[in-house]
Amino acid sequence: MSRQEHKHISTVRDNVSVYNKGDVERADAAVELFWRLGYPSEQTLIRMIRGGTLLNCDVFVVDIQRAIYIYGKPLGAIKGKHT
Repeated sequence: MSRQEHKHISTVRDNVSVYNKGDVERADAAVELFWRLGYPSEQTLIRMIRGGTLLNCDVFVVDIQRAIYIYGKPLGAIKGKHT
């Protein structure tokens, strides 16, 4: 890689700075929901929320998408599907 070429590495700190505190807290709640449900796929969790499978759930689809943007896909989900 020459001196002119730069690769941009996105960090959690950079990603969090885009959102306000409430948005980050809801993204954190989405991460916890992934964990509590045993790391379903992103699409499965979205279907569960849209379909009303999860009652009294304060996490919305946008919170899931935001969490994945900030933190990336949950590590437990990646490990579980690639072992």
